[in-house]
Amino acid sequence: MVTVISLLLLIYATLTGVASAYKDYVVRNRVTADLIELAVALERYKEIHGDYPRPLTNVSGEENGKILYASLKGDINPFGLSIPADPENVDPVDRKKVNLVPAKIKKICNENDMKFIDQFNQDYLYYYATRGDVNNELWQRPSFVLGSKGMDGIRTVQIGSDGTVSPDKGDDMIVGNTGML
Repeated sequence: MVTVISLLLLIYATLTGVASAYKDYVVRNRVTADLIELAVALERYKEIHGDYPRPLTNVSGEENGKILYASLKGDINPFGLSIPADPENVDPVDRKKVNLVPAKIKKICNENDMKFIDQFNQDYLYYYATRGDVNNELWQRPSFVLGSKGMDGIRTVQIGSDGTVSPDKGDDMIVGNTGML
């Protein structure tokens, strides 16, 4: 009897570990798919507005997530200026107010926060040339860097002001316009 119970406990522990690993695998794949979907939306945004959304600073990727959301929602142009809802009042360069927010991606939408969050309930990190850096003198990368802090919620990847991505990313997941980095 003791042997049977021990064997059942061993099987249970093994199955629990496998189920947990599979759940982690599924969640990581969902975050990867969301990052790619956001990257596609950013490319569409650039087609419409001529540039990617420019954050306030290259330092805080989390705060820039709010700018990312407002941009893809069609509320602001790359330099943070409001896009009017009335198509007749839209600047010809901005063409029109287009909502590019991917429907499947988790988001927080309340009176204080409107931003995308990953499957780990962390803000997505967004980096690109700053608004004050019109000539791209600091940001050398030709596109954006978008990422998730991963399962542990700790940002281990380092993004330089020139857009370089550190080689040690921990469990962070990073994407640019060329795909996963």
